[in-house]
Amino acid sequence: MKRLLSLSVFVALALAAGSSVRAQWVAASGFSPCQISALGELKKEGEFVSPLFAGTYRGDVYRSMDYGASWASSDSGLPKGEIVEFTQLGSRIFVAIHWWGVYVSTNDGANWNAVNTGLTNSNMSSLVTCGKNLFVGTYLAGTYSGVFRSTDGGTSWALADSGLANHSVSTLCVNGTSLIAPTYDGPVFRSTDDGDSWTQTVKGIPSSNVYGLIVSNTNLFAATPDGVCRSTDNGTSWTWVVNGLTNGFVNTIVVRDSTLFVGTEGGGIFRSSDNGESWTHASAGLGDGYTRALLVTGFGLLAGKLIDGVYQSTDNGANWAPSSTCLPDYRVSSLAISGTKFFAGTLNGSIYRSTDSGSSWINTSSGLANPFANALLIKGSNVFAGTRGGIFRSTDSGTSWTGASNGLSNLYVHALFNTGTNLFAGTDSGVFLSTDGGADWVIASAGLPNLHVNTFAFLNSNLVAGTNSGVYLTTDNGVSWNSAGASMTDSQVNCLAVSGSNLFAGTTNGVFLSSNGGTSWEPVKTGLPKGTILSLAVSGTKLLAGTGVGVYRSLDNGTLWNYESDSMGTIAVYALASSESKLFAGTNHGLWRLPLSVLSGVQSQSLTKNDIRSFPNPLSQSTQITFTPETAGHAEISILNLLGTEVAHLFSGELAATGEHTFTWNPNPALPDGMYECLIRMNGRVERVPMMLVR
Repeated sequence: MKRLLSLSVFVALALAAGSSVRAQWVAASGFSPCQISALGELKKEGEFVSPLFAGTYRGDVYRSMDYGASWASSDSGLPKGEIVEFTQLGSRIFVAIHWWGVYVSTNDGANWNAVNTGLTNSNMSSLVTCGKNLFVGTYLAGTYSGVFRSTDGGTSWALADSGLANHSVSTLCVNGTSLIAPTYDGPVFRSTDDGDSWTQTVKGIPSSNVYGLIVSNTNLFAATPDGVCRSTDNGTSWTWVVNGLTNGFVNTIVVRDSTLFVGTEGGGIFRSSDNGESWTHASAGLGDGYTRALLVTGFGLLAGKLIDGVYQSTDNGANWAPSSTCLPDYRVSSLAISGTKFFAGTLNGSIYRSTDSGSSWINTSSGLANPFANALLIKGSNVFAGTRGGIFRSTDSGTSWTGASNGLSNLYVHALFNTGTNLFAGTDSGVFLSTDGGADWVIASAGLPNLHVNTFAFLNSNLVAGTNSGVYLTTDNGVSWNSAGASMTDSQVNCLAVSGSNLFAGTTNGVFLSSNGGTSWEPVKTGLPKGTILSLAVSGTKLLAGTGVGVYRSLDNGTLWNYESDSMGTIAVYALASSESKLFAGTNHGLWRLPLSVLSGVQSQSLTKNDIRSFPNPLSQSTQITFTPETAGHAEISILNLLGTEVAHLFSGELAATGEHTFTWNPNPALPDGMYECLIRMNGRVERVPMMLVR
């Protein structure tokens, strides 16, 4: 057993006393992020059209009232957590949300309410209806795990685990009046008395995990990371049925008219019409991506993919077509907006164009030899893309692209900028200049000691460059460069922005301001989280900063900052751009938009400090995070790994200013040992508590 060190961590929590308008971001594509985790249908007797539901890993729920032709947000009242499963009881639709429990809608998904009384474990793995009762499968919380049952439509819950020797339930399946519960790394259990008691089957499923379990005719089929298993004796024994299943990592399984369908981890969809004896690939039009959810509907099939949304088939899986207008959940690394021209560049896919002010996007990458778009620039009727493979130019609004890198000795392009008839490109080998619309390029880096150029800006008729060793300025279009950042304490400059006579630099250590053309700099960080500034933008009197945890806004030239990403969640923002009425954020989970009008709220004024305590720390089983805010307000509390990925969500809601608040983190046993941090967002401020997990 590893020895635990005695350590208490105290971190100052700064909370803003003022208030601001809540920033309500929405996916700029109309249906994103596209990481689909669950699909559901609310079947209504006597009605031809049933509401369809799609849930994502980030906690978004969308509803379609027209067979999947269009989708709209349907998550009023829901917290942000992984959508696990939908189920129907009577005329109501229920949804299980990881870390949050069960929610119900009585009005077709227009709004939702929590129904968690007695549900002492919110680690959801499954939610099913059996007869008039609801059942939830849970895991990872010792004796407070297993199966919970509600006999009153979710009003109250009670454990129904008598005989359930393993309490980590991976999924639940209803077979007539029987319930079947596979467990993680354990046996399969069956109940024939509505969950009152459970018995272990003779032979468990020969796989450590089960992601889906369905009934077809008299057979049971299990989806596992090792393939598909079949039981012909109600789960007593199991055999593999994988002939033709060329991708064996199976995420989900459904049956439609005796035909089986499975979604795999990178291999698309497979189909079997002979009870699993043989499988054929059935992904025409769908591709071989990660299919995480399948749903049988009255008109056909729906498939939810990890990256690019929902697809549907009306011919029993022979062909698939997109069922959502969706900018893929890629990292959006660059944005360009000019009038009615909207472009977004990604680091995982292609370049996308919008003709409806950012509501929907289409791939427009024909001729783009390198899809990694680090920079975009609109100049008149031309669009330029700086990629990891050079510069490309489009003269037809992105319909087609041709190479425009003649003379460019380094093809790794980080930045593009236009001043009059001059085009500038920042690369790994300095600055290049084109005076003929990108046809030819020449080196323009004399005086630059660091040739890694990340960004450009224009101040007082001079071009400014941000590099990995500070800020430089040229007064002669790149013939020579001079240092303009000698007093800056952080030399790596990722982004620049100009507001009037003020020059702002986003660095690996916050934002710096120069009001004298770069002669001197001062940090302007109050309210910003510690860490790297990824993007900057100016919209009117608003200064905006993209960070690793969202967007921040300042109305006073960076003196104070407010957090403006509550509805977007903890997300890295790599690009910012604004149109006349909207702000767009390119993130590591797609593209988001926000009305500029909501950013004119009250700026936070006074700041207070309180201790945050994490004990024990280091931790092995659990730790308690405790603090007492001096002002009431909305709080979000999450646990992140060192990559910035959320691994647990502890709280989302209103906190009173009186009394001490305590939140417990019980780490998932699958998490590796190492450093983590508790991220606390409240009233526009963000603080982090470092924690070490040692088992």
